[in-house]
Amino acid sequence: KERLLFSGDACNMNTLLAAMGQPATERTCVTALKQTAEKLEALHPYYDRHYNGHIGYADAKSCMPMPECLVRDCIALCENLLTGTIVGEKVENPFCGECRLARNNTMQIVYRDDQVK
Repeated sequence: KERLLFSGDACNMNTLLAAMGQPATERTCVTALKQTAEKLEALHPYYDRHYNGHIGYADAKSCMPMPECLVRDCIALCENLLTGTIVGEKVENPFCGECRLARNNTMQIVYRDDQVK
């Protein structure tokens, strides 16, 4: 009725695929994220605003939706990672340990090399 999408951690501006000490699985690989984003993009005719669980908190007086192009940016970034067009920079992340960070317009993905499949 309100034409809102809540995607939680499934697709947001800082998607963490890597988790410290966790092995890569088919559910935590770049291909799985791309497939999720493609499903969300297919729903785009049914929502006007897209929110996740990290923008706007309980004490916030206003909550901003994510950019309209975020899901398309996610798909493009995943495609670039899978083709090797983009290789993220090596970083140290408090949740993921040693990993890589790849960015484009509105999206960033934190991942490990073994998750690019």
